[in-house]
Amino acid sequence: MAPDYRVDELTTLYSSSQPFAGRTQETRRNYVTDLCLFFNFLWLRSKLWRQATAVDNDDYRYWRQEAADNPQHVGGAKWNCELAALPGL
Repeated sequence: MAPDYRVDELTTLYSSSQPFAGRTQETRRNYVTDLCLFFNFLWLRSKLWRQATAVDNDDYRYWRQEAADNPQHVGGAKWNCELAALPGL
């Protein structure tokens, strides 16, 4: 669900797909949390996830790992886990 409470049909299909449903409960929870962070980052740029560009992805990585205004940087292993949630979309 978007911050404006709209439901995205494609993310609903993703979350009900066999590949997603076949993952452990913890993995599904982690994927949803990671995707929400990414979606919110894009929302602040007035974009939906389907509108994300390579520049948005690079900026998101910078924000997650290096930006001074992000008090909770993540390391490479966590970043790789966050990336794992994206291909299914």
